[in-house]
Amino acid sequence: MARVIGIGGGAGAGKTTVAHFLEEKGVKVLDLDELGRKLAQKGGPIWKAIVCTWDRFFLDVRGHIDRRKLGKVAFRNFRILFRLNQLSHPLLLWETRKWLRRNAGETFLAVEGAVLFEGKFLPLLDWIIFVEAGADLRKERLMVKGWRERDAWDLVKAQRFSDCLRRKAHLCIDNQDSQEKLWEEVESFWEHLLVERK
Repeated sequence: MARVIGIGGGAGAGKTTVAHFLEEKGVKVLDLDELGRKLAQKGGPIWKAIVCTWDRFFLDVRGHIDRRKLGKVAFRNFRILFRLNQLSHPLLLWETRKWLRRNAGETFLAVEGAVLFEGKFLPLLDWIIFVEAGADLRKERLMVKGWRERDAWDLVKAQRFSDCLRRKAHLCIDNQDSQEKLWEEVESFWEHLLVERK
């Protein structure tokens, strides 16, 4: 049975950098953002849930989810965000369980996402790495990825459960310095896991 590493933290904190490190060590990583996008494709389970709840309000002219409009509205309205999470988190959790079962023969697996706490993923995880950075830095990193400043701020402020996950973490990484320092911390933790696994 594979041991599962959770990689959590807010948007722009550096979760994906840690995930890439583990992938270089041969660990299969499930990206919850990527999974969410797949499930929200036209006709997918999240797409259907959104359409059943809000009709065509969040669809573009071709019937696809308008992700920018959805994010803009949800990250500024906690009631809509809460409802969206109610719809999407159980579907993400279900698909994650299936992925873990399909890959149960691996030594280690990893799940990367910002919703590990509120999405009820913790029972699936053996270890948690929490990556953190200041709000301003996270906003700047999101803007480098193409986010508009207001939208980036809205996303950073909307992620309210980071402290809850941080308290559950086995390793907390302050990712405000060089990437080399981050890699050193993850390398040390990885070596600890290998020893513990023996």
